[in-house]
Amino acid sequence: RSIKSRVSKLLGEPKQFEENHTLSVTDGSERAIFISCGSDVDQDIGQANDVISELSPKAPPSTIIQRVIRLDETQRTQALRHLVETNDPDEWSRVLVFVATRYASELVAKKLRRVGITALELHGKLDQESRAKRLQKFRRGNTQVLVATDLASRGLDIEGLPVVVNYDLPRSPADFTHRIGRTGRAGKSGIAVSFVTPENEAHFNLIERRVLRARLFKEVLPNFVPNEDEWAHKVQNAKESLPGVEHSKRGLAHDKMHGGIKGKRKSKKDKLREAAAKSVREAATSSEENLYS
Repeated sequence: RSIKSRVSKLLGEPKQFEENHTLSVTDGSERAIFISCGSDVDQDIGQANDVISELSPKAPPSTIIQRVIRLDETQRTQALRHLVETNDPDEWSRVLVFVATRYASELVAKKLRRVGITALELHGKLDQESRAKRLQKFRRGNTQVLVATDLASRGLDIEGLPVVVNYDLPRSPADFTHRIGRTGRAGKSGIAVSFVTPENEAHFNLIERRVLRARLFKEVLPNFVPNEDEWAHKVQNAKESLPGVEHSKRGLAHDKMHGGIKGKRKSKKDKLREAAAKSVREAATSSEENLYS
């Protein structure tokens, strides 16, 4: 087996292989990893360090200036427009915006185009030729805003990219580092903006603990000041578990990323029943388009 599979297994259930020699290293979370070493110890050590680097994401470099903005979920598109239009056009000449879904990438890009901002979407449903053309336009500066999903942006390298925006937060803390690491490269400074809403505040707190290892200042934009009473109510709702769901000891925010206790999650049928019952109880809700208005 590869060193990565061995280390990954050991992180779940630390134990020592029945070999003559072991190497003990840590993964940054006070857990020891014991790796069996064969004849090529140096190679195993190097591979182990690579795996540990993956499992314990490094903090972003100091060349990245981070801005964390508190706002309601429905205000994100207007706030993005405000940032693009009011900041230095040279500093915000190219903006890479990360969203969670293909639908969001298309809708946000379309709304920005409506107000005169050159924007294009980048997602996995586009063919290779279309993606290449859009990336070329973005690299040349013909497109100011590129709204992308994580899947479509894998391996994306834009030289001198000045700004990255987390419209939606990534599921994994490691992905947060990869996202904002697209800027601030080669000794140049860059800006990384993250939108924090009541619904994802707990998740961002997790990113602060695991990746940033610090509490960042949360700013509020003029004309986008959230109602604090509503904010507290939404945060509380986001923390509450659904009836019948058992979570791990690491808490709800962790389980939203990695899933709850194995065997304790609701079945697909249970989820469908709940969804049907909810649609009967509740009045017609606003469309998904309003979420990105």
